[in-house]
Amino acid sequence: LLDIESVEVLRGPQGTLFGRNASVGALSLHSAAPKLKDMSARVTGELGTGDRYKLDGYVNVPVGDNAAFRFAGMQQWFGGLWHNKLDGKQYGGTDDTVLRGSFRAQAGPIDWVFRADYSRMKGDGITDIELDKDSISPVALARMQAMLAGGPDTDFHDRNFNQFVTADLHDKQWGVNSTLSWDVGGGSTVRLIDSYRDWKNRQLDGDVVFSPAPVISRSGNFASKSQNHELQFISPTKAWMDGHFDMVAGLYYFSEKYNLGENFHLNSQYCNVAFFPGLPPLNVPPFSALVGPCNTFLTANGGHVENATDQDVFQKVNSYAAYAQANVYLTDKLFATVGGRQTRDKKEG
Repeated sequence: LLDIESVEVLRGPQGTLFGRNASVGALSLHSAAPKLKDMSARVTGELGTGDRYKLDGYVNVPVGDNAAFRFAGMQQWFGGLWHNKLDGKQYGGTDDTVLRGSFRAQAGPIDWVFRADYSRMKGDGITDIELDKDSISPVALARMQAMLAGGPDTDFHDRNFNQFVTADLHDKQWGVNSTLSWDVGGGSTVRLIDSYRDWKNRQLDGDVVFSPAPVISRSGNFASKSQNHELQFISPTKAWMDGHFDMVAGLYYFSEKYNLGENFHLNSQYCNVAFFPGLPPLNVPPFSALVGPCNTFLTANGGHVENATDQDVFQKVNSYAAYAQANVYLTDKLFATVGGRQTRDKKEG
């Protein structure tokens, strides 16, 4: 939400103009465009709970009468809200950097805005996950506490948890986008919108059993490269047919390549939990006999097995759409909206 100029909340359905996923409505966030003939700047600082410190601001620099640059940025440091009783450390924090540079130029009927942005987030991604002890029997709770080195924290009313943590999160993305508007006369506008975005996310969860015992950790890798292009025609408002008609129509194309990788890693207490001898049917051979060989295998691998499972998902999508929407003003107080959209998707995975 860096340097947002305005926000529109549109009641649904909005599928004609915004695509089929906008049946309930649409939230439209407008980043501030460079202001012509305006030299201005702003800086804001914030302090918050959890050792949170934030700086953000912008500077707008005009170049002559018909062009301007705008630079915006935000830096946030957040220590986190959660205290881990197991290692005494603070968790839930992030270190965020967001930057955007924009350029705007006007030449006759042409108005062009170009933006480039970059964001980086790193931290641990930890939340306070507790065990509701009333959701299981006292016997099951006792077994869980025996299996999992005392078990997870059960107090919902504090900011403490009790977990073995290996968490790490790195998220980076950058993008460029261009909006070229051409006044074709009579108040009508032809607009071409183009964008490209690259996103990479690498995360290592804390132990997925959310307990003090190092059992299983999960890592995930996400990558997306996408582009979209849209050509619009926009009529003047209430100008056609003696003020009784206006419209917008367009063509749209979207393409994305998406990769997802997920791996699970066995930690030092995996065998003792997976084949815990006190739980039926694991308390009878051959299940109970697996604890020893499993631990021998883990010990031979340094007590940790990377990539015990490996999942790779690939998806490619191409989407094409054509749409049109018109307002028909029947009286000063009554109008009708009519429109339609045709979308064709091709997905491979």
